[in-house]
Amino acid sequence: MDVDHSVQGRLEKAPLSVISFLLNFTSIVGNLMVLHVFRTKYISRSNYRLFVLFIATFDLGTALGHVVKEVSRTVRGYNGGNNHACPITNYIGYSTGFATLLIVLFIAIERYKKICTPFQKQITRTQSKAMCVVVIVIGAVLNVPIAIIYGKRTVEIETNINATRCGILNRFDNNLLPILHFGFLNFLSLLSVIFIVVTQVKVRRVILHQTALRKRIRASTNQSAKNSSG
Repeated sequence: MDVDHSVQGRLEKAPLSVISFLLNFTSIVGNLMVLHVFRTKYISRSNYRLFVLFIATFDLGTALGHVVKEVSRTVRGYNGGNNHACPITNYIGYSTGFATLLIVLFIAIERYKKICTPFQKQITRTQSKAMCVVVIVIGAVLNVPIAIIYGKRTVEIETNINATRCGILNRFDNNLLPILHFGFLNFLSLLSVIFIVVTQVKVRRVILHQTALRKRIRASTNQSAKNSSG
């Protein structure tokens, strides 16, 4: 490929690469701070602390992976898409991202149980650890197709001028595997989001009801005190 086109490719990608780098750098700093605070300052060994540490670790790894990928893209320009790094980085990114979504789902479930059903059996710390391990396995298994469909993709940047980049392999352009896989992931993600929203709405209603009840009890107590003093 012509050197001028390689330079042009890098220049075209530079603004987006800078924005992506800044966002991911912010994510790295933020997640490092979360890990530090929750490991050293937040001494309560609660399920919430465990879930937050897992999420921060996943997000940190994902942000680091994106930084490496963006640096590689910027340096390589259009002529990118390492045969091994491309499917591996995408597989890890999708796996940790889906695992993070499931952990957020478990946080919503635990919050719901604590607030809406406080007298029923609650989720133990051992069960929370098991959940974290399970979501890692689920994310890793469900996203195996990512390692298959991603790799060096050939793209036409100008007439009769082709280059490569990291993306879905050309041979899967007319294949159902990417459509079925991403459709399935989006379906599961949508179900999870709907469930989280529904449970949080119920939690909000219970909190508002409890707050209103406490206000009525406080007002009744104050009125009784006034009547007694009068």
